[in-house]
Amino acid sequence: MKRKSVSAAFAALLVLIMVFGQSVMAAVDQEDSIGAAAALQAYYEYEEQKDTTTVTTRVRSLNIRAEASTDSEIVGKLFRGGRAESIERKDGWTHIVSGDVSGWVRDDFIFIGEDAVQSLTDNNPKVAVVNVANLRVRECADVTSDVIGLVSYGTEFFVSELYDEWVEVYYTGVVNAYVSREFVTIEEHPGTAISKSREDVRVEEVNAMVARQAEEAEAREAARIAAAQQQQQTTYTPPQNTSNNGGSNDNSSKQQTQQQTQETKAPVSASYDDVTLIAAICDLEATGYEAQLAVASVIVNRLYSGLWGSTISSVIYAPGQFYGSNSGILANKLANGPSSTARQAAQDALNGANNVGDYLYFMSSRSAGDCSQFSSYVNIGGNVFYRR
Repeated sequence: MKRKSVSAAFAALLVLIMVFGQSVMAAVDQEDSIGAAAALQAYYEYEEQKDTTTVTTRVRSLNIRAEASTDSEIVGKLFRGGRAESIERKDGWTHIVSGDVSGWVRDDFIFIGEDAVQSLTDNNPKVAVVNVANLRVRECADVTSDVIGLVSYGTEFFVSELYDEWVEVYYTGVVNAYVSREFVTIEEHPGTAISKSREDVRVEEVNAMVARQAEEAEAREAARIAAAQQQQQTTYTPPQNTSNNGGSNDNSSKQQTQQQTQETKAPVSASYDDVTLIAAICDLEATGYEAQLAVASVIVNRLYSGLWGSTISSVIYAPGQFYGSNSGILANKLANGPSSTARQAAQDALNGANNVGDYLYFMSSRSAGDCSQFSSYVNIGGNVFYRR
């Protein structure tokens, strides 16, 4: 009897253990299910939050078209660093909206979604803001390159590339335009697309500005020539040109070489500021040592003549004589400092070096034409230095 009771108790204990084990396993299974559901919910939330609409360009300048076709009209441009939003995709094209521009772009040329966000993070769009009164825009990253425009303080450019001394900027329809990095401030800027109509207006504005600057340059040149002629006719009688072969009108007999006009004159005492002033004019009027020495030689010749005053300052600031002297351009050049080449040319001229003889006048070769109006002249660095 006693033995039966023990067996029954053991069986009951076994049943109890089994029931408890099943409860524990059920609880574990339920916990696993809750964990899996939470993980799945987190994944769905991540996917919902994931950026799928941000668009930016892979290239420097991307055409935005009215329809999803390369034959369609261009309605705008998205530049590198510009941001857009995708609203539709089909057949290898994406319909985007950026600023006030809406149109289609090729998928081959864009980043979209997280890739676009990463690209914008890595390549923050930048603008270059002009921080001087006037700044020359050049065709190449070189001070001797052609000037294709002149912009004023506060002008903003979208930046294409940054270099140590130059900034490549988007200048109207021209991508490869350059400004000196020294004279701009680089700022981050959230770029958006530019409409075709806005770009056309910018092109027209710049073309008008370039034309206006050309007219002003011609007017300054004409004023300088007129003033020089007036002063020469009324107060100065130059020496006769003995190289003109009995008065022949053949221009070849009038043209001198640099060797023929090379002279050494008595040194002129000048302050550091005087040297800087001459050097600044040399930078504005010519490029390269020989051409800048020629300009500096004319300034020293004028100082000797007394026709424009008795100081270097009076010679340079005489009305209508030197580019930029009365317009603020010279002041800006002085504020930023002349080049070392121009400073050397100025100092050498003051020390007596001279490669234009006694010439008092010069103008650009383009304005001079065939030089038939001069009794003798020499061409140096794109300028004609002459005697009437």
